[in-house]
Amino acid sequence: MIALPLDLPRDIQIDVSHIDREGQVIHISDINVSDEVQIDEDIETAIATSVAYKEEKEEVVVETVAEGTEEGAVDASEGGTA
Repeated sequence: MIALPLDLPRDIQIDVSHIDREGQVIHISDINVSDEVQIDEDIETAIATSVAYKEEKEEVVVETVAEGTEEGAVDASEGGTA
């Protein structure tokens, strides 16, 4: 950006509400700046690309106790002794 120090933007806001699928790109041309600021890069330069978020699934292990046995008891058919 080229501007006088007092004209430099304090922050830069970019509207991303139009991004609705993976692979869409935000370019320098999507940056809104005042008339006192010049952007000295190619306006088609990509500054961000949307990617899909893949949620990690937590594996849940469920243990069941066979009917007629007490929890913690060893079943003789599993190699233990009753």
